[in-house]
Amino acid sequence: MRNELTTKALGWPGLPSTTRMMALLCLGLVLAGNPGRLLAAGEKATWLEAGSEIQQLPGDGVQKIRVVATKEPPYMGPGLPGQGLSATIVRTALERAGFAVVVAFERWPRAYEGAELGVYDVVGSIWRTERRAQDFLFSVPYLHHEIKFIKLKSSRDIQFDSLDDLDGLIVGTLKGYAYDNAFLRSRKFIRLPQNHLLQNLLKLAQGEIDLTLGEVLKIDYELNEFMKGSVGSMEILAKPLVSRTTHIAVSRSHPRHREIIDGFNQALSAMQEDGTYDGILTIR
Repeated sequence: MRNELTTKALGWPGLPSTTRMMALLCLGLVLAGNPGRLLAAGEKATWLEAGSEIQQLPGDGVQKIRVVATKEPPYMGPGLPGQGLSATIVRTALERAGFAVVVAFERWPRAYEGAELGVYDVVGSIWRTERRAQDFLFSVPYLHHEIKFIKLKSSRDIQFDSLDDLDGLIVGTLKGYAYDNAFLRSRKFIRLPQNHLLQNLLKLAQGEIDLTLGEVLKIDYELNEFMKGSVGSMEILAKPLVSRTTHIAVSRSHPRHREIIDGFNQALSAMQEDGTYDGILTIR
């Protein structure tokens, strides 16, 4: 599965798996020095092709770590203030821990694989699962999320208390999203997957689906940024399908994975005690 994901991300479908993985490791060595180490002062981080949006820092002798993230406004994004809420928290904590942060934005498969290979040091925003925990060491959570359903207000008979309430409905979902397992296995309703939440919100507004769901702040951002005319016609249901937490993660093969995670955890705790953390949440 990992080889298939890497192949799709890098566009090398014809190479044998052994050749492909050797090529990946060589590229990791070329681009990042010894895979998994921290950037030396003044060294530039990059990825396997041109065009990645990377924030470069001057070579001032401070050790830098490469944080990779996906574009998920309002949490992460190169055009957001401070590069987003999550990026601001992560950068502040890591800087307090003594690191300078270089941020790159990639599509999710490339971000995950890049961190596994050592091209990047840290995944900046990730939900913890038991499968992922086999490959990565996770920090304590730095954000909490509720995944809730949203419907048209005109659909007065649609409520959510259990999966039984979804019987016969068409629900817009996201590909690769870490939903509740019971939700993914249920045959009571039809799941219609899309790549982006905005696609599902547009389908909901047009009456093509009965419900969609997502993280509450993300739903609010998408509606107010792109669909202001539909805000008044939609309603977020009260009960969440599931609650999730956001973490940073470092590959267990990284020689300093424990140091980075421990430093982040200690700095985050200090930020929560001295009011810095709450101040970031208030501003954002």
